[in-house]
Parts: sequence; C-alpha cells; structure tokens
Amino acid sequence: VGMFSMMDALRATRHGALRVGDAMTRDLVLAYPADSLHTALQRMARSGLSLLPVVERESPDRLAGILDMRDIAAVLDAEVSAISARPQRPGEPIDDPLRAIRVSEAMNRKFDTVSPELTIKRLASRLASADRHAALVVGDDGSLQAIVTHTDVERALEDADRPLADIAVHNVVVARPNQTVAEALAQPGAEGLRQLPVVENREGQLVPVGLLRRSDVVAAYLRSRDRQSKIARRAAELADHLNGHVSAVEVRITRGSAAELKTLSELRLPHDAVVTAVLRGDTVVIPRGQVRLESGDRVQILASADARGEVLQRFSMRDPVKSR
Repeated sequence: VGMFSMMDALRATRHGALRVGDAMTRDLVLAYPADSLHTALQRMARSGLSLLPVVERESPDRLAGILDMRDIAAVLDAEVSAISARPQRPGEPIDDPLRAIRVSEAMNRKFDTVSPELTIKRLASRLASADRHAALVVGDDGSLQAIVTHTDVERALEDADRPLADIAVHNVVVARPNQTVAEALAQPGAEGLRQLPVVENREGQLVPVGLLRRSDVVAAYLRSRDRQSKIARRAAELADHLNGHVSAVEVRITRGSAAELKTLSELRLPHDAVVTAVLRGDTVVIPRGQVRLESGDRVQILASADARGEVLQRFSMRDPVKSR
C-alpha cells in the first residue's frame, strides 16, 4: 500500500505525523525483475529515490523484493574488483570506465548550501522538502566548511534547536572536477562515503561546484557499460551488413595533427566507420561524441574498405599505426 523511507520520517517529524500510514509514500515507483540496473537507476534518479519495490509484472500487488542503492553499488564493486583482479599483460590498457570518467561528467550540479548558524530543525525541514540527503556548510565567502548528512540530522533531532556547526563534519574529503572518478574514490578517507563535495580553488578558497554521490558514480558506470554494448552491437551490425568486409584500424593522434583537441563528433567520420575504443595511456576511454582527442591517444576504428581512406584523411594520416 505504500513505502516509508528516511525522508518520509523527516517529513513526519516536521508535520507532527504519528503513524506510518500518515507519512508513507503511496504513489510508488516500481522495478521489475527483468529490468536492467540502468533502467532501475534512471527511475530512482527521476523520482529522487534511493530504493525501489520490485514486483512481478503479472502480479504487481505482490512484493518480490527491494532494490536499493547499496545493491546496485555492490554489483558495481564486484565488477570493479573483477577488473582489478583480472591478469593484465604489460602495456595492456585497463578496461575500467571509472578511470576514464571525469568527476565533472558524473557529479550532480544541484546541491544545497547552508550557513553554520542554521538550526538542525530547519535543515531537517529543508532536506525533507527537497528530498536531499546532504547539505554543504559554507562560510560568508562561499567556501566549503563542512558537510551534514540526513543521518547526522536524524541522530540530533532530540536537541534540534542547536546550530549545524555542532554536528557537521568539518574534516571533509573532497573531489576535484578534473579528477577521474576512480582517483576521487581512491583518496584516503573516501571509502564508505555516500557523497563527496566537488570543489574548485578560487583565490585560495575551496568553493563547492557539485556533489559526487554514490548514485552518480553508479549511473556513470552503467551509462559507460551501456555505451560499450551499443558500440559492440553497431560494430557487429556493420560487419554483418558488409559480409565481414571490414578492417580494424588503429590511428595514433600526434601533436599538431588535424584531429588533436577535436571531439569525435567534430571529426564527422563516415557512416560505415565505428570508433570502438580510444586508448589513453593505460586506460580505455569509451568513445562518445564529446570525447576530445589528445596527443598520444590511439583510436581504434572498424571501417569498410570504401570508408578507410576517408577515415585516415580525417585524422590527417597516410598510414595507420595498425591495420588488419
């Protein structure tokens, strides 16, 4: 008949509700066993939820289970651990999307900032009304001072007239926009955190510009894996359409070449050519239109015989690094 979450509890406290039935959410967003994790995560993000009831399509009134962010994060952790444990030959790129995704691409740019003088009670009300799980405490100059989560607020509700400064975490682990997600998560103290404030240094002050939440990391990872699957299908379709008459080409981006600093979409490659990977150092960058090529990148392309010459021309190369 409904679902009762921590945010419902905070709203109940604000409105003085005494029964679960008075505060629970009745308009449920559901997941189904056959849904992909990406689909389920999109529903969570659109609805501002951290968990979904799972029901059978044929019997939507019967609960089959609960899918929450920890379940999805556990799958992500297992995949990343498997990647890390996989034997790697010297010089072989590591196929870990989190090493190719910048924090600026994954972070949420919508976040709450509050004054340290704000009371715990007022923050509880703000978090509940906005369905937020954390707020960043900033000074008069806009610099980051601390972070407060809904768990901190819940523990302090018995004495909620105190200022946030009494319960805020001041030793904050932060991320930078130009870090990779993997680098941000590997920082000492970042393990187990549900969110990292993302900051920029402006005139010596660390100013928040975003929030990297666990759900943002999972979403970025699943988007990357989904993109990889689409590229593989497109390459297979191209090979099938041309009866296997395609060649794999690898082009190295050189300093000063026409392709350096261009995005893949700006190259306007022919339709019967598919970029399957961009190798940057020891990392595999998943091809997307906005990926900007850098000197030293190796771009792997699957192309028809007719398109091969045009592809090389777009990269301003006479001969590729490899071809087969």
